[in-house]
Amino acid sequence: MSNREVRDQCASLQQKYRSYQQLGKGRGRVTYKVSPRNVMKIPLDINGVNMNFKEWDLYRQYGKSRDPKGIVYAACRVVMDQGIPCLLMEYAKPTGLSTAMPEWPDWVNRTDARQVGRDSKGRLVVYDYGD
Repeated sequence: MSNREVRDQCASLQQKYRSYQQLGKGRGRVTYKVSPRNVMKIPLDINGVNMNFKEWDLYRQYGKSRDPKGIVYAACRVVMDQGIPCLLMEYAKPTGLSTAMPEWPDWVNRTDARQVGRDSKGRLVVYDYGD
């Protein structure tokens, strides 16, 4: 499938999810809250598809254990929707961090844009690690 075909199919998916709350839009994906416990990351292009697979691969490798850098990942899995690999991820309530905080674990302060939240059990997890 060409990048143009992927973009066209992804645009169709965005229409499908437009009734859900949009939580964010980045370079390669748009994220919708599809239930109180889950979000769906819809790719915008082939870059977004690759981000979805990267996040899924990291979660499959480490689960809720810390990776070598101490990072804990939000639970997720790839789900196919209209032939496009989307990422279904547990909702992590954002911490709202924007600057380094000495009282937070070191890995939080190293996380890109402080995209860290609390999962349903209150654990700190990173929820956007596709780049």
